[in-house]
Amino acid sequence: MFHLKRKKKAEEATGKIYLLNENTPFAVYEAYRSLQTNVMFSLDAGEEGKIIGITSSESGEGKSTNAFNLALSMAETGKKILFLDCDLRLSVTAQRTGLASSPGLSNVLTGMAGLEECVQQYENSGLDVITAGNLPPNPVKLLGSPRMEKLCKSLKASYDYIIADLPPVGVVADAVILSKFYDGVVLVVKEGYSRSDRIRSMIRDLEFVGVWILGFLYVGSEEVRGRYGKYGKYGRYGRYGRYGKYVSENGGVSAENGSER
Repeated sequence: MFHLKRKKKAEEATGKIYLLNENTPFAVYEAYRSLQTNVMFSLDAGEEGKIIGITSSESGEGKSTNAFNLALSMAETGKKILFLDCDLRLSVTAQRTGLASSPGLSNVLTGMAGLEECVQQYENSGLDVITAGNLPPNPVKLLGSPRMEKLCKSLKASYDYIIADLPPVGVVADAVILSKFYDGVVLVVKEGYSRSDRIRSMIRDLEFVGVWILGFLYVGSEEVRGRYGKYGKYGRYGRYGRYGKYVSENGGVSAENGSER
């Protein structure tokens, strides 16, 4: 019993307890299965793999945790899935998963490592992972480079789906720069935290560069938290129409939540 408690404390310290595992409530697993189904059906079928970006308007909204859990859920379907950590400035993937932080994406883009050196597998999930790698001095330049374009083409030829954890749109320009490489994006919105003006700005920025917004991932629901404890942070999932208090009929964000934060 002592060892189990110690393991749980270690998982809580790293954030790993929030990743899908054998102790995750059934309702949470079902929510991610619903999300993966919606995402897959939102994309046109094609011979090449699809790159799906997960982002938010600012940090602290749960995009990295939910991006990784979506990738885990998709890997269970038998599809070949890659989690790609594109948050080169403030990555949390290595810390939360226990994987090596480098070599990773930045090392591939700078030519310091080959792609095969950077692909790791998360436990026995069947999910491949490329962590962010060493912190580079010029993340935007790397992410928008011809090397990144070449890498994305190579990954799409090797995987069915690539889930890319992107930096927050409202904090840095990295996610917008990367928009030319991915096939669609899911926007994470956190109840009681996300600001409606920043959500509006995020949508405008992405639509301006022609990004296909697949829908919103609404997390932090008080209704769900009351029923599922700490896992309530995963909330509900769906497209624009299901989030009237954030998005109006014409696609703009409304502030009917009664609070800017």
